[in-house]
Amino acid sequence: MKRITVPLFFFIFYGLMTNAQPDLKKGLVVYYPFNGNAKNSVSSNFNGVVNGAILNTDRFGEKESAYFFDGINDRIDIVDFGDSVPSSEISVSIWIRSLKIQWSFQLMLCPDNNRFAFSANWGGRDYWDFGWRGDGGDAPGRLYYSSDDDNAWHHYVLISNTNNGTMKIYKDNVLKAYKSYPLQLLDSKSKDLRIGGGDGESFFNGLLDDIRIYNRQISEEEVAMLYLEDKPCDINITKQPVDCSVLGGSSSSFSVRASGENIVYQWQANSGSGFKDLNNDCFYSGCDSDELSISTVSNLMHNNQFRCIMTSKFCIDTTDIASIKIDSSKVLIFDTIHTTVIDSVHVTLFDTVYSTVFDTVQIMNYDTTFIAVTDTLVIDIFTSSNSYESITVKVYPNPAKDVINIDFGDFDKMKGCYVKLINSLSQIDMVRQVTRKQMSIDVSSLSGRGIYLLQIVNNMDKIVAIRKIVLK
Repeated sequence: MKRITVPLFFFIFYGLMTNAQPDLKKGLVVYYPFNGNAKNSVSSNFNGVVNGAILNTDRFGEKESAYFFDGINDRIDIVDFGDSVPSSEISVSIWIRSLKIQWSFQLMLCPDNNRFAFSANWGGRDYWDFGWRGDGGDAPGRLYYSSDDDNAWHHYVLISNTNNGTMKIYKDNVLKAYKSYPLQLLDSKSKDLRIGGGDGESFFNGLLDDIRIYNRQISEEEVAMLYLEDKPCDINITKQPVDCSVLGGSSSSFSVRASGENIVYQWQANSGSGFKDLNNDCFYSGCDSDELSISTVSNLMHNNQFRCIMTSKFCIDTTDIASIKIDSSKVLIFDTIHTTVIDSVHVTLFDTVYSTVFDTVQIMNYDTTFIAVTDTLVIDIFTSSNSYESITVKVYPNPAKDVINIDFGDFDKMKGCYVKLINSLSQIDMVRQVTRKQMSIDVSSLSGRGIYLLQIVNNMDKIVAIRKIVLK
């Protein structure tokens, strides 16, 4: 028995664009899955009468799930189907595997006048006729294009719509031919639909499967869904990302290993408000690869979740969710003018002007100048890697609520630099160019609160300072 499954990402994409999911059953007149017989799965009407065709293996290797036609006189007849053929708007979906290139039809409404028919590779062309009166190759109601076929399975979708002037042929989810001169189908009453041959001649040699006929023009998204239907996902995850426990202020990484064709990776993070895509920046790298690296893990990232979305030609897959755990037995503290630490097992203070520590087993101080999370943030910036002269930049208040004030000190040397505010998801929320000695930045409109990174970039696009500030 065949499964009827559709890749998730088409539902997501289509749902976002239209607020609705496409319905492949809407307007479906007949559907022949050929699962052991030629019955119509839509209703009890228009079941196929098999004349010589034999059940065979389908494109997925499932036995008795497609029909083989010998190219001599095999066919399946849908009696009196002409009474239900849509006259002005129709879509046909069919899977075809040609075993011998010969002049033949896969579908034809018989007797053959005012034609409804399809022929794959008739003399090196694919022909789609609907309403064609036999008035020449380029006459209204006929659409064709040059085609080099083989003995592989191919999916065709044929569309004719006189309401909007459209004729189309899709092959393997690619629009191969388009025309704006369709015709209505006339005089179709009491005609039979012949599968696997023409009107007493031009019989097909090969296999046919999954034939659908709609009374409407299906969309491009639905064409793609029909092409990818039942196709097995080619992504095989061999290694999932796992939880990690790290020190705040240290680096970390997550990785996934998978096999598949042309896999596209996208890492996401959830800090409490749902998963969002990550971008490569000063904190994250490898966001579009199989390994995500985090340069500096903030204590606020405790229990943050990470996952990777992988997309291939045929499907989408998502890894297991992995979390970051901050090891609270060891604490790294950066950027404080005045830090008070109470009851810690192991505390390491970097770049601290003044620190007060109570009840701590072990303390290590590295005497440099770093920044507070209270009052005024003082940043010493070296103008270049070869210079020992620094510029003092002051940021206040810190924490801030509505406005951040920045005094750039030596404005002549800071002119043309940029100030960036980066949130906890490493997204840039604000960018300002240094155009005067003092600057006020309105942060009241930023939706996020908590710790942000204030980044100063020189006019050569090099980061010269990164400091933490708090928005409350």
